[in-house]
Amino acid sequence: MKRMIPAALVALGLVVLNIAARVIVEVTGQADDPDAQFTIGLYATVGMALVTLAVTAVWGTRRPVDRLVSELGAAVLAAVLVSVFVAPLVVGGNPFSGGASWIFIQLLFFGGVCGAGALLGYLIITIVALDYRSQNLRQVERHYGARAAARAAGKTGKTGKQNKAGGKPRQQGGKKKSPAKKTEATPVEDAKATDADTDAEAESIETTAETTAETETSGSAKA
Repeated sequence: MKRMIPAALVALGLVVLNIAARVIVEVTGQADDPDAQFTIGLYATVGMALVTLAVTAVWGTRRPVDRLVSELGAAVLAAVLVSVFVAPLVVGGNPFSGGASWIFIQLLFFGGVCGAGALLGYLIITIVALDYRSQNLRQVERHYGARAAARAAGKTGKTGKQNKAGGKPRQQGGKKKSPAKKTEATPVEDAKATDADTDAEAESIETTAETTAETETSGSAKA
């Protein structure tokens, strides 16, 4: 029921425009002037077309096409029927005075004008990609784009962890000390070392000789 209230308001607005045009013709005394009636009726018809255009542009961004056609179509159909069969009675006219052909022409005219306005309004919002379907497609694209970006970020993180895990192991215990380099002795140091060895051998020989002499001396005394 709540969904039909906006459609009823649209139909009421269209009917009011048609009745207003008929009242203006009667009040201004131009009922016998075909040109004046045509001009005022044209303004009212253009107003009806603009109303349907604006309503389609607004509803088309919030409703799918099937719901838009059903609700706006019902509003336009009701407004056209009331404008043809009821509006003439408001100003004291007879809706059947022109015959069935005139009624058919009015139905076709009002319905065609309102339908053209609705079609133009929907084309405008479709061109600028503001219709309900285009907005849903953008939402779906953003949703799946965000999911794809999240997956790509997750794969990149896993690859980075694997690369870190497969890297070269760190050396434990700090840096290894390099072995000490052997220093080569200079000729002067070699000569000093040779002299020291010679002196040590000479002292050893002298000590041995003294010990031998003392031993022989002690042996002779005992004899």
